[in-house]
Amino acid sequence: MKNEKKPLIEVAYEVLVKKKGPLSFKDLFAEVCRLVQVNEENKALYIAQFHSSINLDGRFLQYQKDSKSPFLWDLKSRHTISEIKPNLSDLYGEVVETETGDVAIVAEEENEEIVDEEEEESEEIETTPSETVVKADINED
Repeated sequence: MKNEKKPLIEVAYEVLVKKKGPLSFKDLFAEVCRLVQVNEENKALYIAQFHSSINLDGRFLQYQKDSKSPFLWDLKSRHTISEIKPNLSDLYGEVVETETGDVAIVAEEENEEIVDEEEEESEEIETTPSETVVKADINED
């Protein structure tokens, strides 16, 4: 693999294709740097750009097998949609359709519907004595 003129993200893609499995960010970055012969001094210069590139490039996927395992990077093409797309019910509670056809989320603990922000009127929410956050409907009808 001749990598001296390739972007690091392209080298990372080739590494994951060749490895046929996921790698941690640390291991993937180390392998890429080894292949393109980035010395220890220059790794610090490249790591932020590499991290941004891999997060923005649609070919890559970061995931965890479970909440206690480390995050891994792999090629998105190796995974099904159900593995990639989180289940909203797992994250927020039961997802239901309202009478008007909107989607609402029922919080499991409180068993109350969470109101869609578009339906809310402007209201103030006090966060600290020195800071106020305002939620407002900005539809331009």
